[in-house]
Amino acid sequence: RAFLKIEDGCNNFCSYCIIPYTRGPIRSKPYQDVINEINRIVENGYKEVVLTGIHTGKYNDNGIDFTSLVKMILNETKLLRLRISSIELNEITDEFLNLLKTNKVVAEHLHLPLQAGSNHVLKMMNRHYSREEFIEKINKIKEIKPNISITTDIIVGFPEETDEDFLDTINLCKEVKFSKIHAF
Repeated sequence: RAFLKIEDGCNNFCSYCIIPYTRGPIRSKPYQDVINEINRIVENGYKEVVLTGIHTGKYNDNGIDFTSLVKMILNETKLLRLRISSIELNEITDEFLNLLKTNKVVAEHLHLPLQAGSNHVLKMMNRHYSREEFIEKINKIKEIKPNISITTDIIVGFPEETDEDFLDTINLCKEVKFSKIHAF
């Protein structure tokens, strides 16, 4: 397994995060560099590449968006498995889901950072989705890939988080049945 960073930076400014200040705005590696690097990785015997970035799904190089890049990787390399390291809920398009559904090279695993299962805490965190939107997207993903492994990140004990907020997160986790949770 090899890791390939395709994007860096962030424009979200979540209340708990310093990344936009330390790494700057989103920028993407040129798509041809990505293809060339994957071809070199495959030539060196690697079977799997993990695409990484702060906002992998926000990849965009001169109009080549994330899903277009994934299609190019699938068509222009001999890679056996492609894994997405982490992707935000609102970065998953229907076009990407169709790729996930129809292509066996794309790993049946997604890491979707939840951070909190409470709308109150999500708002304080400056996250740009609700618990309902998160559950709806997970259900859509599981409809097309019932056996997919979904992992997540959760922050507990966030300032002003109540017991009720915490229970909202616990209940969402029980409903989604994550394969693994990174708890902070």
